[in-house]
Amino acid sequence: MWTCGPTGIDLNATWPPELVEKIVSSFSSVGDKVVLLPWSALSSTRSQLGVVGDDGVVRHSPDVDPDPELDDARHVVERLGREVRIGSHDGPQRADLVIASVHPNRFGNGSSDLVTLTAARLLRSGGILVVLTHCDWTTGELLDPTGQVVASAQNADLLYLQHIVAVHVPVRDGCLQLTDEHLAAGPSGDEAARGRHRAQVRGLPEPHLRIHSDVLVFAQPHNRQHTQLDSTDTSGDLR
Repeated sequence: MWTCGPTGIDLNATWPPELVEKIVSSFSSVGDKVVLLPWSALSSTRSQLGVVGDDGVVRHSPDVDPDPELDDARHVVERLGREVRIGSHDGPQRADLVIASVHPNRFGNGSSDLVTLTAARLLRSGGILVVLTHCDWTTGELLDPTGQVVASAQNADLLYLQHIVAVHVPVRDGCLQLTDEHLAAGPSGDEAARGRHRAQVRGLPEPHLRIHSDVLVFAQPHNRQHTQLDSTDTSGDLR
């Protein structure tokens, strides 16, 4: 488990700098090559999955223009003394660390396969993939992508190393210190009321507030230049 500092971590951030710094410091060394893999890059890859070269290898996607939050994450990586690039294009050398940050509602329709296969193609032997995600129940249905991501990573021949719970809420005297920000990050008033009603009807506990992210860590045990997609279902729409 990773705990946060006294001010907490923004629950709505896709690339929270505190977590990016912790991930990079924990799973890479100074001078290593780090790839930040945003969803826009994965979407570009998905749009090209029907285009396969004569060697049976999927074409890579181009770099994407970073948004301000992703640009801040890039500066964090650079400040830590690592080389960084954004996107899923192939460089002249393999990556030491790939970080993908994806909202749980993006993992349907084979998208978790796309995340892990893309990372497997980018990583050197011994390199690390970290997927930053979380559970979500704002729609009234619990979405927990952990099992799906682990299964996809194993299908891509990556080794599952660990699951780290990254707490966004400050802990003082052994107690979680919820703030108005954390309360506001939960479902809206109507959604919360519907959630409570569904729980009461079904005899279940009331929905909980989200206070953490899931950090899923995998390793590339192979020395390969590309990952082929022969057995991967790439159909379906991105949401």
